[in-house]
Amino acid sequence: MVAGSGSPAYPAVRPPTPPPHGPRSPTGPRAQAAAIPFGSHSFSYVEGALKPSGSQKDNDAKVLAFYQK
Repeated sequence: MVAGSGSPAYPAVRPPTPPPHGPRSPTGPRAQAAAIPFGSHSFSYVEGALKPSGSQKDNDAKVLAFYQK
């Protein structure tokens, strides 16, 4: 206590406030599919962009194989 004040030296610590949208859960009632699934290639690359050689299908297969190790 702080001398003569009748209150503790430090205020009580409050628990963190949850976000306004509620807890995030990939399987809960708020779960929804991605608007654009990862790896969908729904856009064209700008001219001159550097990217791996080979077809998109082959490159996708190589990336998938790497992450499945």
